[in-house]
Amino acid sequence: MKCCLPLALLLCAASSLAAFGSARGERNPNAGIGIDVEIARVLDEIDGENAKQARLSGELSTLETRRSQLQAALKTRVRALYRVTRSGMAPIGGGFEAIQRHVARLRRLRALL
Repeated sequence: MKCCLPLALLLCAASSLAAFGSARGERNPNAGIGIDVEIARVLDEIDGENAKQARLSGELSTLETRRSQLQAALKTRVRALYRVTRSGMAPIGGGFEAIQRHVARLRRLRALL
């Protein structure tokens, strides 16, 4: 639908140029060929832009999917960090080694975030 407007504008411009040349009394046999070449060039540009837009739409869809996956993973990690760091979760009764493991786990979770 978007490509119809530039094409319509191009055709109007081409017809007005042809009418302008004939109104001035000039007859150029190559004028029609030049206009056809210009129309073909613009149509190629439109096709290229449509292909680019389709490619970018596909990339956007892929990126949106990836973003939602990463948000879900981040949410899981943040919840895990919260559960491990909230008060009452420190393994004080497990001795010094348990505290070291707990601190190492907290560092890893923070590094993941």
